[in-house]
Order: sequence, then C-alpha cells, then structure tokens
Amino acid sequence: MKNLRLKQDLYLFLNIIVLIFALLRIPDLFNRPAVPFDVTTRKSGLIITNIRNQNASPSIRTGDKFMKWDSLSVRDPAGLEFLAELGNIGENKTITISREGIVSTEVIRLIPYYPSPRNIIVILFVGIVTWIFGLIILIYGPETTAKTFLHLTISGLGLSVMLTTGSLNHLQLQTYAGEFLFHFFYSVTIGGFLYFSILFPNPRTRSILPAILIFSPLFVITMLLLWYRLNAIAAISLAYLRIFDIYFNLFHFLIFVCIGGGLLSFIHSYRTSGQAEEKLQIRWILWGVTIGSAPFLLLSILPQFFGIREFVAEEYTVVFFLVIPFAFTMAIVRYRLLDIDILISRTLVYGILTFFIGSAYFLVLYLVISAIGGEMLIEQYFSILLLTLVFTLFFSPIRSKIQRLVDNYLFTARAQYRNAIIELNRSLGSVYNTSDLHQKLVACLAAYIPADNMAFYTLADKRLELVAGMPDGTRKKLSLSSDLIRSLSGVQKIFTVPGLVHSDNQNISSLPDRLMKALNFKLVLPVLTEDRKLYGILACSPHHKKDHFIGEEIDLLFTAAAQMSQNLNRILLQERIMFEAEEKKRLKAINDLMSFYVSSVSHELKSPLSAILLHTELLKSQKKITGSQRTMHLDIISGEGERLQRLIENMLDISKIDRGVRTYYFSQINPNRIIETVLETVAYQINLRQIKLTVDLDNNIPDIRGDADSLRQALINLIDNAVKYSSAEDRIIEIRSERLTGEIAIHIRDNGIGIGKREQKKIFSKFFRGGDPRVRNIGGAGIGLTLVQHIVKAHHGRIGLKSEPGQGAVFSIFLPEQF
Repeated sequence: MKNLRLKQDLYLFLNIIVLIFALLRIPDLFNRPAVPFDVTTRKSGLIITNIRNQNASPSIRTGDKFMKWDSLSVRDPAGLEFLAELGNIGENKTITISREGIVSTEVIRLIPYYPSPRNIIVILFVGIVTWIFGLIILIYGPETTAKTFLHLTISGLGLSVMLTTGSLNHLQLQTYAGEFLFHFFYSVTIGGFLYFSILFPNPRTRSILPAILIFSPLFVITMLLLWYRLNAIAAISLAYLRIFDIYFNLFHFLIFVCIGGGLLSFIHSYRTSGQAEEKLQIRWILWGVTIGSAPFLLLSILPQFFGIREFVAEEYTVVFFLVIPFAFTMAIVRYRLLDIDILISRTLVYGILTFFIGSAYFLVLYLVISAIGGEMLIEQYFSILLLTLVFTLFFSPIRSKIQRLVDNYLFTARAQYRNAIIELNRSLGSVYNTSDLHQKLVACLAAYIPADNMAFYTLADKRLELVAGMPDGTRKKLSLSSDLIRSLSGVQKIFTVPGLVHSDNQNISSLPDRLMKALNFKLVLPVLTEDRKLYGILACSPHHKKDHFIGEEIDLLFTAAAQMSQNLNRILLQERIMFEAEEKKRLKAINDLMSFYVSSVSHELKSPLSAILLHTELLKSQKKITGSQRTMHLDIISGEGERLQRLIENMLDISKIDRGVRTYYFSQINPNRIIETVLETVAYQINLRQIKLTVDLDNNIPDIRGDADSLRQALINLIDNAVKYSSAEDRIIEIRSERLTGEIAIHIRDNGIGIGKREQKKIFSKFFRGGDPRVRNIGGAGIGLTLVQHIVKAHHGRIGLKSEPGQGAVFSIFLPEQF
C-alpha cells in the first residue's frame, strides 16, 4: 500500500510540474507573431490572398506572389508561418514578392498571431478543467491499469491543449522542452484512449502485446517528427520542416486510427456486455468522446490531409473537449465508473453543473460575439459578458432547471417516485425470460436507489444462487434451512439490520443474523411466487456514507417486489406453455428421425439379404454347377453376410454410445497390421466394384495402445464410404499410413463426388445425410462417421477431412503414439 501511495504521489508531482511549465508558456501564446497577410498555394506559386493588417504591410497587394523570406525560398503556408513564429511581434522583416512579373523586395512588420485573447482564454480554461478531471481520476480511482491509462489520457489531453505552439526562440531551452512535451502528451492521449478501450470494462487480454502494438508506432513517429521539428527550429531550416510536416500528417492519420479504433472497441464492449450498469457507463464514454473529438478531428485535422486551411478557428473546436470530462463526470457520479466512489451532496452537484453550464454559456457567447463582431479586443466586451453571465445565473430560471435536472436524474427516488414506479413497471413488463427479469430489476432499482451493492439471488433446492448484480466480497451460493425459508415466505416483508430504515411501514422485520453475515448485505427483500413461496431475494446495502434508506426508497422496494412477482408469474406461465410446445416439436422430430432411421436401416439391410437369398437360390436350383461357379456364389454370400454383420454391429455400437456403455479394450497394436486385416475384409467389395486400390504403409510406424477391433471397425466404415461414393468410372482408393511428430496418421482418399464446405461441419452428426441427390440415391443410415469419430476420440486422437465437391475426399485419422 505504501508503494502504491508513493507511486500516486510521484504521478501527482510530475503532473503539477508539467502544469506549471505549461502555465509559464502562456506568455509565449500572447507573444506568438504572424505575417500580416494570408497566403495559399497555387500552381503559379505561393499567392497572397488576404491582407490582415494593411499598416503592417503597406506595399503588399492581394494577388502578389510570395517568393522569399530574407534569403530563404518559401513554398508553402506552413513554412511561412514557421519563419514568422521565430521572430517577434513588431519586428520588421524583408520579403521578396513578384507582381505582374516584376520582382521586388518589401518590408513587413510582424503582428500578433492572436488579435484578441479569445483563443488563449479557451485554451487555458479547457486545459485546466480537463487536467483537474484527470487529477480526480488519479486520486480517487482504484489502483488498476485501466485507471492509470484513463488518467494519462485525460491529463495528456489537458496538457497538450495548454502546450500548443507559441512563439519560438531557437536559442531558448524552454522552446525545445515545450515542443517535446506537446508532442509527447499528444501521442500519450490518443494511444492511452485506445489502450483504455481494451482494458475497460473488462481487460481483453493480460498480455502487454497490445500496448506494444499501440505505443510503438506512435512513439517512433513522435520521435521522428520531434527530431525534424527541433532541428528545423535550431537550424531555421525549411527542409527539415517539410519532412516534419510529412511525419505530422502520418501522426494525424494515427489519431484517426486510435480514436476510431477506441470507439469501435467500446461499441463492441457495449454490445457484448451483459450488465446494464456497464452499458450505461460505456454509453456516456461513447457520447462524450464522439461529441468532444469530432469537431476537432473533422474541422481542424481532416482539412490538413488535403492541404487546406482548417474550416473554423481552432478555439471553436477545442471548446468541445469540455464534453469529455463532463461525460466522464456523469458516468462516475451516476454509475460509479471504474468503481470510483465519490459521495457528493446535491448542493455540490448543483455547483458542478452550474459551473459547467455557466462556463460553457460564457465561452459560447464569447465565441459567437467575436465571430460576429470580428477579433475585437477583450476589454471592449469582457465586462458585458461577465455581467450577462451573472444575471443569467442568478436571475433566470436556469438555476431551478438545473436543480430539477439533478433531482430527476441523480436523486429520482425522492423527486420522481411516480416516474420511478412507471419506469420499473415498463422495464419489468418488457422482458420475456427470467434471466432478463433479474437483470432488469437490479438495474432499475440501482438507478433510483443509491447503494454500495445490489444483487438478486434465486432459490433452488434450499440454496440461494447469485444471478444478477455485482456485489463485492459476497458469496455466490448459500444454503438455507427450512425454518429460514419459511420465515422469508408467506407475507411480503423487508428484512433489515436495526436502524437502517426510517419508515412507518409495518412490514419491516429484523434481518436474521445468519443471512446478514453470510450475504454481507444490510437489507433483504424476498420475492414470492403466486402461491406465496419464496422464489428469490433482492439484497442491497446503502452507500457507506449513508446510514439509512428513506421512506420513498422502501416504498419503491415493496412496489418492485409486487411487480416482480406479477411478471415472474407471467414469464413462468409463458415458459411452461413454450416448453410444452417445444416438447411436442421435439417428440415429433424424434418420431420423424426414427422413421427415417428405420427406413434407411431397412434399405441397408435389404440389399445384402437380397443378394444372399438370390445366390442361395441359384445354388439350389442349378443342378449342373461347376466348382468355380459354386465358389463365386459362396464368395458373394460370404461377402454380403460380412457386410450385413458390419451393419448390425454399427447399429448396436451406436446404441451403446447413446446409452454411454460403449467399452474399449486397449492393448499394444500395430496400425499397419490393422490396415492389412481390414484390406482382407473389404477385398470382396473392392473387387466387386472393380476399384483400383493403392496402399502405401510406412514401415517405421511403431506399436501403439489401442482397441484393435474398434480401429478395424472405424477403418472399414471409412473404406466402405470411399467405395460407395467413388466415381462411376476409374474408381480409385488410396490408403496411406505415416509417422508424424508424436502421432500416427492413416489417410483414406477417394475420387468420388466430394463434400461441400457447409456439409463438412455436419458430416459427423448422427443420421446426417448430405443434400446432394447422388448421396440420397446411394443410401445409408448416417451412423458410420459418427461411430468413427467416437472411436477416434476414445483413442485420444482426432479425425480430419479435406474435400471439394467433385474432387473426392480425404479422411485422416491421427492417433497419438502414447496416451
């Protein structure tokens, strides 16, 4: 704990040091010089388009072509602005221009970059407010990585705003330090936001790799552009400046990548979050960052990619940054963002909102007046603005509206009890399953009742199980005695610790000690079913700095219990009806499946039986029969009999698998010997179909542990499929074994009709038959591959399939050498 405190104090000390440095640089903004005209780049060169101060450039005309600054050739507006910033306000500079083909040397006087303090006031206010909010995150936030990066993001934003470029002096260390800190905090802000989106609300990974991938390119680009920027200042070099501009545009591209990536990450978290409070926290973050950054990105940064001036003055977009700390403040106060637990009174909330709204009103009015009236001096209208602000705050309805807003939004249990009841009824009535009902109940009550923790438990087999809420240090399950269940059932009551409730309600009892200690809550609200049996409990505790619940909050809890019971009965009835309907569908599907299975099996059994009966009859009826003919008939009878036996064994084994009684007998076996015995078994089918068989067995394959009969059965099924689905012409089956690293592979390839990608995912499912008409015509019960997969898994192996329609199929069995 002491180390954490020292670490926080170090962060605080560094923040204050950088803030002091940023404030000391404010005079550089007042002293930032500029040329008394505007220029733009055209095909003919750098053209003067607007005279900002005719007295400072008496001999300059619109349309003149700008050529040189002293002896330096200038090609773009950025270079001219850079050279001007190296001078001093009021200093005379010699420039070379061309007018109608005549080159002349003229003298101009540098003027203030900011004609009024408007921009500086906005920069100071936005920077300090944002920095203060970052400081609050640092002090009150938990010691987590997410808190650290949120602090760096917010503080970095405030400091980079205040460290914006002022006058430059290539002989002063302050200039170089300011440039370094500005670009450093700029990169920390955008990188920190993207990384924070990965850490909040739940870390996507514990690896440091995402941080490396985010900050490495940012810091590399930052170091490169700093190198060329500082060298440009030191050497007064436009060549270095042009390279700096290239890297700065690349840095701007990374800004869009980081901000856009962070927003997409939060959108993904919002969609996948299962907790209402997390969703509301993320919604405030998305709202604040989007509105706060969009004007700056779209109106100031984006135009620079196209080589044009920003659409509006920078101070008009920077002022929107205030939305970011405001949104985070609301997420903290309302939904305890990052578990930051700051208990504030309504009076303080009024003050904070009054400050935000009043300041925003002042800045907006200030910017509007200056936009309409031009860059007027602040002394001419500052007093008017200040008096207008005071009058508006103290003699207009805005204060009462703010109070009403706070009551309705942050303290609604007291101010809007009726609306709370309506919202509770609407929320609970809009769900159609018990899981959502639990979540909605907790989320809705948490929105109206300030509590440290709130959770909902359901009762099953005399055990309470946590199903909704985020209590800290609370047991997930708890066994209840029959007496305790009876005491919580029957009559709707609230059970609390003594002194917790200030209410005249008679249905309030003392909380049983055992339940209070086990759950670590101070209030328990039983939720009963229609027949007054205990369904579950809602448990909560008031905020640790609030010692009781008020009457409106208790009334709201009683109403919630009643509405919960009503909606619970509705949902249970709906679920029972749906279950019965689904059960009917399931039984019908089973009947259809059994009919299909019986039909398929009957067809499979009929073929070998018909062949056996046919050749048996031929043996009986042919009186004169040669030895070779007798042998042929007997071979067919024997082959078809073996085929019939395999079909019956498959059906019996599938039945054993379904009942969980399929057993395996493992011993040392050699896979090659198994393959050889299988080939003897299937020789009849292969010869009958006139299939070309290729066998390639690896002689280095060692003995493995396995069930010989089961592996033989699996291989026979695969070969049987290869025989059935081989091409009508040039039928080929290849069987190959090989030794891999730590496992044995057996491959069976055919040149048949193949299997589509979609069907490959279902091919091992029981009773599955492909949609190809040729598959339907071939027949089969759809159990062979299911049996093969079960056998392979029993050997701790795996089965693979490679196939394309019309290109045949390769089934591969991979068996471990040891298990």
